[in-house]
Formats: sequence, structure tokens, C-alpha cells
Amino acid sequence: MKENCTENLLKMQKCQFEILKVLKKVCIEHNITFYLAFGTALGAVRHHGFIPWDDDIDIYMRMEDIEKLKDIQKFLPSNLFVQTRDNENEYGLLIARVRDSNTTLIEEDHVDRDINHGVYIDIYPLFYCPESNLKMRMVVILSFLCRLFAYNARPMNKGRVATLVSQILLSVFPNRTKRKMADKLYAYLTHLPKSKYVSTFPDVSLGKRFLDEWFKEPSMCEFEGELMPMPTKQEDYLTYEFGDYMQLPPEDKRKIHHHYLFTDFENSYFNYKGVEYCTNQD
Repeated sequence: MKENCTENLLKMQKCQFEILKVLKKVCIEHNITFYLAFGTALGAVRHHGFIPWDDDIDIYMRMEDIEKLKDIQKFLPSNLFVQTRDNENEYGLLIARVRDSNTTLIEEDHVDRDINHGVYIDIYPLFYCPESNLKMRMVVILSFLCRLFAYNARPMNKGRVATLVSQILLSVFPNRTKRKMADKLYAYLTHLPKSKYVSTFPDVSLGKRFLDEWFKEPSMCEFEGELMPMPTKQEDYLTYEFGDYMQLPPEDKRKIHHHYLFTDFENSYFNYKGVEYCTNQD
């Protein structure tokens, strides 16, 4: 499928926003809290919607609310699927996604994985992390190992040392052991004692921490004509993430960040197995 890049981006944003609107409705009905995150939160404040060159939607959700969302899958429309490592063994990421199974979005990182490849929004889990800098260093190491074993592939663009260490570790342990280790590390990291700090994947592997007080009762902000929940202290959060967040980046930085191999917003990814993904499987 070949089409104008801008047209494709607008279709992507429209599809993602439809998922977000349905998710918001279901979350209100079932007392589940979420907050717009990262560039989506920035777009809400600075552009009242998508950053014009942004091609995804990110939200935060506390661990207990992610569990609730998984439990109410049956209340979502049949085309929407809550994707986690629990329900798709080859998925591998530590974040959750809500995917539209009636669409197709093939990414380079997942092209060989037999998973749901619908258009999605990302759900980043919020969990407590240590106040001690020394303990936080240990969490950084454990989170790196958790991501490595869960995804079962060496990280991209993390430097020669990280690549070499990753290759060694991945070659030492059988897949079943790596899965068990990832599960145990994930359970440990996401259930640390309550503190004044929270973090998420992959930020925790960089030692990044947010104040827990930023994620209490959501504040509301317009996003594409709809009121959407934001971190409680919008300004503090956005300043921490982006500095002078109302300042537009240089024009050469206004780029789409994801590498999508193939998209189809009208037909399910089911139609493309063996054609656009999993092409090397028997």
C-alpha cells in the first residue's frame, strides 16, 4: 500500500484516537484511572491534540488498574484487544497495548512475531520505585535484565557493551528459563514498597523517577475536541519530561519516530500473516 505520508499519518491518528475514546468510556464505567503520557500529554497542552508529526498515543495506568482492564476485556468491543505478555507469549514488551484487531500495523521489531498486529495505543504501567539512589541503581540493572529476557532479543542502539552482554546472556539461558526469569523480575519490580516515587518501563531502566503526587486525581485537558485525563500536576510533569515544553523543537526534529513497515486501516492483520509478517515461519 503506497500513499502520501501525511495522509497515512492522519489515518493513523484517527484510528488511534477512536481506540482512546472507547477506552475512556469503558474506564469511566469500571472506575479505572489513566493519564495521557509523554508526547500525547504534551500534545494535549501545546496543540490541544496530537503533536502534528506524532504517530502514537501513550497513556499511564497504575498496576492495579491494568489488572482491572485485563479483567474487563469482555466489556470492550470485540475488535479491541488488551495485549500483554500474559496473553501473547511472543509479544515480549513490558507495557500493555490496546489493539484494534480490524486493522493492520506491522513494525520492524515485531515482523517475525505471531501476535496481534492491529493499530494500538500504548499503556505504560506506573509502579513504585526506591527513594534510595543506591537501591535505584539495583532496580535499573534488574529492569534491564527483565526487558532483555522478556523480549528475548538484544536491544537496539544501546552501545557495543550492552549488545555484547545481551548476546552472551541470551545465549546462556534456554527460552523457558528466560521467560521464568522475566516473569519473576517483572513481579518484583512492579510490586516494590510504596514510596514518594513512581516509574514505568522503559524509563526505570534509565533511573528515571516521577513524584507519586503527580498521579493522583487526574486533571482534564482538551485533546482533539475531547476532554482527556492528564497527570494531576500537568506543569510539573511536562517540565520534568520536556523542559520548556511550550517551545517547538527545530524543524529537523519534527519527525515521525516509529518505523512502520506496513499499514492497513480497513483490513485485519489476519489477512497478512505469511505475507507482511511471519514470512519465515513454516
